[in-house]
Amino acid sequence: MMRLSCVALAVLCLMEVLPRISAHQDTTLGGTSWQLVKFQGGDDTVLTPDDKSKYTIAFSTDGSLTARLDCNRGRGTWKSTGPSQVQFGPLALTRAMCPNTSLHDQIARQWPYVRSYVLKDGHLFLALMADGGIYEFEPIAAVRSLSGTKWRLTEVNGRALNTHDAYLEFDDITKRFSGSGGCNRVAGTYQVDGSRIKFTQGISTRMACLDKEVQTLETNFLKNLNEVTDFQIEGDLLRLTRGAQPMLTFSADTSASNGASSAAEVTGTVSYRQRIALTPRAIVQVKLVDISRAGASSTIIAKQTIKPAGRQVPIPFAIQYDPSRINPRNRYSIQARILEDGRLRFINSQAYLVLTEGFPTTVNVILTPVGKK
Repeated sequence: MMRLSCVALAVLCLMEVLPRISAHQDTTLGGTSWQLVKFQGGDDTVLTPDDKSKYTIAFSTDGSLTARLDCNRGRGTWKSTGPSQVQFGPLALTRAMCPNTSLHDQIARQWPYVRSYVLKDGHLFLALMADGGIYEFEPIAAVRSLSGTKWRLTEVNGRALNTHDAYLEFDDITKRFSGSGGCNRVAGTYQVDGSRIKFTQGISTRMACLDKEVQTLETNFLKNLNEVTDFQIEGDLLRLTRGAQPMLTFSADTSASNGASSAAEVTGTVSYRQRIALTPRAIVQVKLVDISRAGASSTIIAKQTIKPAGRQVPIPFAIQYDPSRINPRNRYSIQARILEDGRLRFINSQAYLVLTEGFPTTVNVILTPVGKK
């Protein structure tokens, strides 16, 4: 008599109890998300991931799916031609090199050979053809939802930003979002289906950004937002992608719910020595920046925009910042400038160091006219 492996017996047992399972729970995969528990091979080998959250599958109701295989993310299709039957289409993956201990290569290789599934005791079992083995998954716990969190933009197209002024907030009840592109307020609606998301976006303000860097960031942010198709929340990170392509990455703003973390501030005044009056259209911009990296662009920690509306120098400022973003080993300074009708009129020509290395939290910044030292 032919000896059946433990895996084959497991598959037969699962298929035998499938009708009873189906009678008590919904076996539809659409709209569900899972993370890997273990793989049991046809030779009784058992493999477990070092981190379950690195191996996930999210099924959408339209026949599409998204997956994470360790260091890579992908998008594909799925279909079910009958009870307990499932097949996966080709999986388009990013191409990062994962560690040698990763299950990435094995799962990617065996992906086309999945033929059946069973839902039992809240777990999903995916069986390979020809007694190749069984992948066991558990539901992904909803650690965090889109709603109730202020998500600050940290990356665009996979590139880190040196400012986090752009953000989004979601309302799961009204299915509306709002936020800032860094210069203008944004708002609109969104729809979620499993791991799929679609934004219908409108801009509530049309103010021209005085900072070209901010304008470029806002343009790319809003353009990518319209092209996003999928989302994934990993701890305090929200990733918006177009299929497997990274588009926008956000970080949960913990200071938004913790007043103590945003209570620190740098204060001072902005002035200049020239006997020139500011017009009512003048704008004063003050930034707290990290200037630690020699030869690299400074990183904006916080900033304040002041409209004097006829007031003259010295102009007081108070920049609130998150102390958790301050590294005692780094150097920080205040940068300030004055613009009129969008034209740069005054700027600081020397560094005004603050916070670390014994420097104060209050400074009086003296500006010089543009073109003069």
